[in-house]
Amino acid sequence: MDQAVEKILLVVDEEMSSLKALARLGRQAGMRVYGFETPAALPAWWRENAEKCISQRAPVCLVLDMKSQAAVLASLPAELARISPIVCIGRDAAALSSHQRLSADVFAYLEKPFSLQAMAEVLVAAFHEQARQLGAQRAEDSVRQGFARLTRRETEVCGLVVQGLQNKVISDVLGITLKTVKAHRAKVMAKTGVRSLADLIRAHDIWLRAGEGK
Repeated sequence: MDQAVEKILLVVDEEMSSLKALARLGRQAGMRVYGFETPAALPAWWRENAEKCISQRAPVCLVLDMKSQAAVLASLPAELARISPIVCIGRDAAALSSHQRLSADVFAYLEKPFSLQAMAEVLVAAFHEQARQLGAQRAEDSVRQGFARLTRRETEVCGLVVQGLQNKVISDVLGITLKTVKAHRAKVMAKTGVRSLADLIRAHDIWLRAGEGK
């Protein structure tokens, strides 16, 4: 992820103390922080700013008060939910613990009042995980695009290559000349953008796990 792109923190909390604390943390950490006192305000902001954030690949993290989380997620645009880790905050420790066991959508939980240091550490981890996931998604998209460019015969050759078959064996299996096998193999490498057999095997595995090779 481009480190020059400023991170964005979107906060939904009716308590001004939390909004002010996170705004202060944002200034210290070089993040842009946008605070919203009502759940409906965040989707409205995203509709106006989504294109810019997506085009810039701006890292976005959500900090949601537990009381507003359900309402926010119910109206959250799909593209924002897909790319943004969620940090849930609340004053009821027991409720937070119970919520944590039931929800798989939240990256981390913090009890109020939280220290800026604790929140900073959680946000660093959240943005790091987001970068990892987005990197993996971009790699998968690249693999899918590469394999989509293969012809049917190139796909057949690729499938046999990753099984470890030699060119001569592939020639016999498919009933084509050795020269043709080598030509198809070279095109497979070029179209998928890999440089070695090991890379091709990994890319082919990603393609299959993505459900594209069925």
